[in-house]
Amino acid sequence: MTGSDVLLDECPSHGLWFDGGELSKILEAECGDRGEEDRTGGLARLLDEIFTPGKEERT
Repeated sequence: MTGSDVLLDECPSHGLWFDGGELSKILEAECGDRGEEDRTGGLARLLDEIFTPGKEERT
Protein backbone atom coordinates (compact mmCIF):
# COMPACT_ATOMS: atom_id res chain seq x y z
CA MET A 1 0.00 0.00 0.00
CA THR A 2 1.63 3.22 -1.13
CA GLY A 3 2.41 5.76 1.60
CA SER A 4 1.40 3.45 4.41
CA ASP A 5 3.20 2.49 7.60
CA VAL A 6 1.73 -1.01 7.34
CA LEU A 7 4.11 -3.83 6.48
CA LEU A 8 2.33 -6.89 5.12
CA ASP A 9 3.79 -10.13 6.43
CA GLU A 10 3.27 -12.88 3.87
CA CYS A 11 3.70 -16.59 4.39
CA PRO A 12 3.63 -18.70 1.19
CA SER A 13 1.84 -21.51 3.03
CA HIS A 14 -0.56 -19.56 5.22
CA GLY A 15 -1.25 -16.20 3.56
CA LEU A 16 -1.05 -12.70 5.04
CA TRP A 17 -0.53 -11.82 8.68
CA PHE A 18 -1.61 -8.49 10.14
CA ASP A 19 -0.27 -7.06 13.38
CA GLY A 20 -2.74 -5.41 15.75
CA GLY A 21 -4.56 -2.53 14.08
CA GLU A 22 -2.98 -2.98 10.64
CA LEU A 23 -6.09 -4.25 8.86
CA SER A 24 -8.09 -1.31 10.22
CA LYS A 25 -5.42 1.11 8.96
CA ILE A 26 -5.52 -0.45 5.49
CA LEU A 27 -9.30 -0.35 5.30
CA GLU A 28 -9.43 3.24 6.53
CA ALA A 29 -6.77 4.36 4.04
CA GLU A 30 -8.43 2.60 1.11
CA CYS A 31 -12.12 3.02 1.92
CA GLY A 32 -12.57 5.50 4.77
CA ASP A 33 -13.25 8.71 2.86
CA ARG A 34 -15.92 7.26 0.58
CA GLY A 35 -19.68 6.93 0.85
CA GLU A 36 -21.16 3.65 2.05
CA GLU A 37 -21.68 2.19 -1.45
CA ASP A 38 -18.24 3.29 -2.67
CA ARG A 39 -16.65 1.76 0.43
CA THR A 40 -18.03 -1.66 -0.49
CA GLY A 41 -16.58 -1.43 -3.99
CA GLY A 42 -13.29 -0.11 -2.64
CA LEU A 43 -13.04 -2.99 -0.20
CA ALA A 44 -13.72 -5.51 -2.97
CA ARG A 45 -10.99 -3.95 -5.15
CA LEU A 46 -8.54 -3.93 -2.24
CA LEU A 47 -9.19 -7.59 -1.42
CA ASP A 48 -8.85 -8.49 -5.10
CA GLU A 49 -5.52 -6.67 -5.26
CA ILE A 50 -4.20 -8.38 -2.14
CA PHE A 51 -5.47 -11.92 -2.69
CA THR A 52 -5.42 -12.51 -6.47
CA PRO A 53 -2.39 -14.71 -7.19
CA GLY A 54 0.04 -13.24 -9.71
CA LYS A 55 -1.72 -9.88 -9.77
CA GLU A 56 1.54 -7.97 -9.17
CA GLU A 57 3.10 -9.53 -12.29
CA ARG A 58 0.25 -8.29 -14.51
CA THR A 59 0.55 -4.62 -13.59
